[in-house]
Amino acid sequence: MASEYAELKRDLAATYLNDRASYTPEKSAFVESILEDALDE
Repeated sequence: MASEYAELKRDLAATYLNDRASYTPEKSAFVESILEDALDE
């Protein structure tokens, strides 16, 4: 999971180099999915 998150952050940083407003929601979607999975357990 940590490696997936790190890869996502690298990819998003490359895609949204100067667009933090787009980067953050994309990253947040991943974090929210992990939290939902954890709560389901």
